[in-house]
Amino acid sequence: MSDIDELVQKFKEKIIETEKNEQFKESVVNPLAERVFAKNFLGVFKELALKINEKIGFKVITFLQDNKNRFSVSGQYHRIHFQKCNVEIIENIITVSIIPLYVWKGVSKHFEPISFFINLHDESVSWDIPEGSVDKYCKNLFMKFIEDIDFSM
Repeated sequence: MSDIDELVQKFKEKIIETEKNEQFKESVVNPLAERVFAKNFLGVFKELALKINEKIGFKVITFLQDNKNRFSVSGQYHRIHFQKCNVEIIENIITVSIIPLYVWKGVSKHFEPISFFINLHDESVSWDIPEGSVDKYCKNLFMKFIEDIDFSM
């Protein structure tokens, strides 16, 4: 009977630990990840699309935010959806994945996933993007809208 009591105690401890970890994730980790995604990624795309449209004088790039974890940018034939996905914590580093889905004339393909990392100690952010920065990545994708032979205003 004592073996069962020991197992029960271990299960209770694990449940309490899991609840504490989940509370920490909900109260600290997820809001921090959402803030970085909204400001440092989604915000860059939105701002650049608005500036381009303003300088041209009409809407050549459409920006649409579906919810706090998903947005899309599109030209006449192109659309790129960005979905914030997995949020994980490993050794005080938050890792967040973003999946870009490119749609061109109804044909879809996945671009290489993007990740950002937040150090919980100082809240510093680093990006795993081929171009090195979100700004360059965004400009590169918008340039692809222009370079495609089917681009039309």
